[in-house]
Amino acid sequence: MYFPLLLLAIGFSSVICISGQPEGRIINGTTVDIARHPYLVSLRYRRDEESSYKHECAGVIISEHALVTSAQCLYGLPEETKLLAVAGANTRNGTDGFIYPVANWTHHPNYDPVTVDNDIGVLLLDTPLNLTHFGISAIGIRPERPAVGRLATVAGWGYREEWGPSSYTLEQTE
Repeated sequence: MYFPLLLLAIGFSSVICISGQPEGRIINGTTVDIARHPYLVSLRYRRDEESSYKHECAGVIISEHALVTSAQCLYGLPEETKLLAVAGANTRNGTDGFIYPVANWTHHPNYDPVTVDNDIGVLLLDTPLNLTHFGISAIGIRPERPAVGRLATVAGWGYREEWGPSSYTLEQTE
């Protein structure tokens, strides 16, 4: 089961690949409701039993069982790290949304943290996502590449300004 998902993730990475170092920011973004981007999840980690879950990265729903994220989000995580995917959430650490424990995760075997080449990871959930909930759906992946020069929308809980704090609410920008 892992091999087909890894192949899907590798294929998906060619659609969403970014050259150069990642910025991790939603600069000049505006607050948006999760209903505009229902395929996004907040990935939250807990390093030990005493700590609380905190948002670390965003992920994208590709099926009721699988998510895609950046390899940077998974690289170097100890196996005992507890991960949750929170779907349908507008806030990065709030109680809104639906919680799904992550069963397994992996990143591209040729991920390079220096060059950020092959920056893609796959997460498998313990229980399937309920894709009938409002604000939760798998992303639609088009078979063709976007036209050169076409404007794209980016959404997430990244930094709102250069070197500033992360956004508490979901934001988007073009």
